[in-house]
Amino acid sequence: MRIYKPPASDDPLALANLRLTPDGLGNLVIGEPPTTMVRYSADACLGAQLNVIPPGAAVDYDYLSTIIHAWLPAPEYVPSSTDKLSTTAGQFGRLFEWPGLEVGFGYFDVTVMDGDPQVSAVLNPPDGGVVHAIALVDDTIPTDRGIRIGATRAQVLAAYPEATLSHDESYYDVYSVQGKHGWLHMVMASEGHDDFDGADIVTAILSSRVPAEPWAAPDYVPGMCHLH
Repeated sequence: MRIYKPPASDDPLALANLRLTPDGLGNLVIGEPPTTMVRYSADACLGAQLNVIPPGAAVDYDYLSTIIHAWLPAPEYVPSSTDKLSTTAGQFGRLFEWPGLEVGFGYFDVTVMDGDPQVSAVLNPPDGGVVHAIALVDDTIPTDRGIRIGATRAQVLAAYPEATLSHDESYYDVYSVQGKHGWLHMVMASEGHDDFDGADIVTAILSSRVPAEPWAAPDYVPGMCHLH
């Protein structure tokens, strides 16, 4: 596993100083409006959405216009080249290889929502929304207790002895820790998971308003581009 170490800085919002907690990242707070750490883009996901439309199929541009917007990390949180993003561990660490997903992809990923995600919510609106989830893209940014993508189950439990097993399946487990504003979820690949080289390693880390099973429904899954 390669860990990119950004240069040290006295700025609390500098990449080197960011730590993901159950309540957010830097000044991005779960359940609060987005800050200058992210920026809205009306067409960031256009390429990604077009790439999943079958060749020759009719394109509903009216519908397409409603799903191509996204909140992107500010430029200081976007690597100058994708070689700084680890590909050795993590579901999100490989997303930049997908066509159309490279635009604005940074070291973390934000989902903004307007409304209750478990009832009805508008995904990534330009205004009026709050930070619903923040996901780490690779092993650059750790949690507040030093856990990174690629960590072992033993390391997670040692750092977070209060963590609960909020989801348990044949191919992944989710350890969750509650904070004041949200939950920290550490997704662990299990032996039945075929997509990763090793079992019992952390493959994704996110903070979310959702208390359990962050992978249970598509709208719960953080992602710069939610493909439809």
